[in-house]
Amino acid sequence: EDPSDKFIALRDLVSLELCHKYLPDLFSKESILKTNRLTK
Repeated sequence: EDPSDKFIALRDLVSLELCHKYLPDLFSKESILKTNRLTK
């Protein structure tokens, strides 16, 4: 088993966690901005 495989898997997991943590925030801000523009 290649240790770098484990490292890559771990890194992917971490970036996935970060995405789930921060992306919804970005998306909700984006959609709020978009809906605000549409309603004006």
